[in-house]
Amino acid sequence: MTDALWPLRTERLEIRPAAAADLGAIWEYRRLPEVNRWLGPAPATREAFDELYLDPERLATTLLITRQQDGAVIGDLMLRIGDAWAQREVIEQAKGTEAELGWTLAPEHTGQGYATEAVRGVIDLCFGALGLRRVLRRQRAVLAHDGTPRDAARGAQPQDGAASLRRVDGRHELRPARGGVAGLRLTP
Repeated sequence: MTDALWPLRTERLEIRPAAAADLGAIWEYRRLPEVNRWLGPAPATREAFDELYLDPERLATTLLITRQQDGAVIGDLMLRIGDAWAQREVIEQAKGTEAELGWTLAPEHTGQGYATEAVRGVIDLCFGALGLRRVLRRQRAVLAHDGTPRDAARGAQPQDGAASLRRVDGRHELRPARGGVAGLRLTP
């Protein structure tokens, strides 16, 4: 991803690649038990967190979500671009055409449409400027005010599995990719 794409601005948010200096703000919500219980790697100390997130590969896939009005860090996204599966004859055409997308919000910033807004902005970037053909969704901790996990794209309980997002008739369509994720249509 080139620097020319950033920051990505939506109606209320600014999204940009995370830097080492942002890790303190990210740690503040990722350390919370109600958040890190839904994450894969959930380091118990700030030192372990920094060691994990300072890895150049991980840092390069982490995007920071801030509110435009005050610059407050409200969450982060993971955008990992890679090669799609393809038959041997067309494998070169599949290189760099797929992305995996995940997100995490601080609990106090849920229930306000921020996750949906951020995800839609990044999806538009993927299918637009990045020219990708598929986006796979990985649900991260997005909590409702009552502490229950919510699917940012729909407001429903997240389910295990992944989903494949493709552009269909001018809309984004989310289809099950592996195991039990309900279908979903996002209209840009």
